[in-house]
Amino acid sequence: TERLLTAISDPSVDVIGHLSGRYIGRRPGIEFDVDAVIDALADTDTGLEINGALQRLDATTEVIRKAVAKGVSLTISTDSHHVRELSRMVHGVAWSQRAWVPRNSVLNTLELPEFEKRLR
Repeated sequence: TERLLTAISDPSVDVIGHLSGRYIGRRPGIEFDVDAVIDALADTDTGLEINGALQRLDATTEVIRKAVAKGVSLTISTDSHHVRELSRMVHGVAWSQRAWVPRNSVLNTLELPEFEKRLR
């Protein structure tokens, strides 16, 4: 929890990715105080990544729902290391739908002027 809170409070950090660090089938995610982390994300206007890689699917839908309820901005990513992995976006979108994420909560679905405004 302390490491996450330190990263969230860093002014150079815009989005927290790989929230729990889980790797499905290989290692569980770290244990952390979800409410404290979500509160810190909301307080600092730091976004939270929804990772669409099937071996990650991190954050969990429960954490994402809590983030949405607190007004935390989200990004959907593919965790791609090669262009052929960009198709993972479909999994990130499906994961966000499973968590009932409204489109306007996802930074990388906004029109460019709104996206730029939110980044400021």
